Amino acid sequence: MKQLLLITFLFLCGITVQAQINVTKTDSGNYEQIKKIHAQLQPTAKTFTDLKGNVYPVYKSASGKLFVIRTSKKTGKQYKSYLKL
Repeated sequence: MKQLLLITFLFLCGITVQAQINVTKTDSGNYEQIKKIHAQLQPTAKTFTDLKGNVYPVYKSASGKLFVIRTSKKTGKQYKSYLKL
């Protein structure tokens, strides 16, 4: 009985989970995924300099928070680093 309930629960959870992917259509008619991090960038005229002397442009999110985009040394992926004022 427990196994039946568990299988039913997992089945119902699997049905309700849906993912949305933002895509654009290219000139050749193919579809490409848009990275979410770049979709909502609003650049400002300000820059941020960290302790090592690296200079980053400052962006503003849709909610009004300021952040910079950094690149991970280990993986090479970009991520947002929010600024606390």
